[in-house]
Amino acid sequence: MNDAVHSGDNTLNVLLMVLLVAFALASWYFYATPMAGQSGADMATISGSPTPGSGESAIHPSP
Repeated sequence: MNDAVHSGDNTLNVLLMVLLVAFALASWYFYATPMAGQSGADMATISGSPTPGSGESAIHPSP
């Protein structure tokens, strides 16, 4: 009886370690790899300078 309990504990420990490593790898992959579709479009939108005459006079009237 004791041998069966110990082998079940060992199997559970191995399964827990495998799940923990899989979660760590999935988290690393999610946060470490850049999202190509999102980062390119957002950076172009943020870094792009506004064109002259695009409504700036309506926002800041000249004296």
